[in-house]
Amino acid sequence: MCLSVKFGRFVHSGLSATGAGTVASRARKLLAKGLITHRQYVLLDCLLWACRTPGRATARVSYSILQERAHQARSTVAAGIKVLLSLGLIQRTRHRILITGQNGGRVWKQLTNVYRLIVRSEREFNDRTDSKPPEITSLGSTVLSGAVEEAQEALRRIAQGREAQRAADWQRKRAYKMAGTNRVPG
Repeated sequence: MCLSVKFGRFVHSGLSATGAGTVASRARKLLAKGLITHRQYVLLDCLLWACRTPGRATARVSYSILQERAHQARSTVAAGIKVLLSLGLIQRTRHRILITGQNGGRVWKQLTNVYRLIVRSEREFNDRTDSKPPEITSLGSTVLSGAVEEAQEALRRIAQGREAQRAADWQRKRAYKMAGTNRVPG
């Protein structure tokens, strides 16, 4: 995976052949488990190999082009994109443009979406690492414990204040009912 520096941080700017293979391998595993259909697999494969420029993690492609290259109906492409998004295989960025007419009217127009392929680490697929408990590192436990105690005490005071308010409201309503008036002042 290629990295570039942007605003002092490393960001993913590309997708190497290994990263593309990782995405394809993950898709094959999901297909084998029955979590995606063959058509959704073909759609992802189309995004990965037919719509993306080599070395880039993104593909700017319309539904019409996806229909043509994946040989699927528009509704199948739309449903497949939703499934791939929900599984975290891709991310979608919608692009819109504001068009101002001659008479001052403004209209937002949808442009072509950009799809970014998500590469997960190899540890995600390893069952042995999933069964291990996470390592917890304690930083500044004495400072944190004092802050936690203060926060818990503040929450206790809030809860006690609310309970006292409820009891006072209940007593007031009971007093009005005993007096025989139906109207309880707010």
